[in-house]
Amino acid sequence: MKCIVYFVFGIFLCFQACSKADNPIAAFDSANCLNTLSRLNTNDDDLSCAEINMELNTIERNCNRFLDEESRASIAALRLLCVDD
Repeated sequence: MKCIVYFVFGIFLCFQACSKADNPIAAFDSANCLNTLSRLNTNDDDLSCAEINMELNTIERNCNRFLDEESRASIAALRLLCVDD
């Protein structure tokens, strides 16, 4: 009986450790997404509209779960205001 209790407890600890490891990864991914969006907002890299739109598509595809309404509005505004000289 003790073995079963220890086994179940061990599995529980394993799942707890795995779920805690996901949080820092998600926080890192979220920070990268927001950093990229901020960089595009100021166009620090002097990208063309085509390049900005490609980056925005990538952000929407890879960062969708991290985007709030303000970020989505920022993406929409960037698309509308983007004009190549």
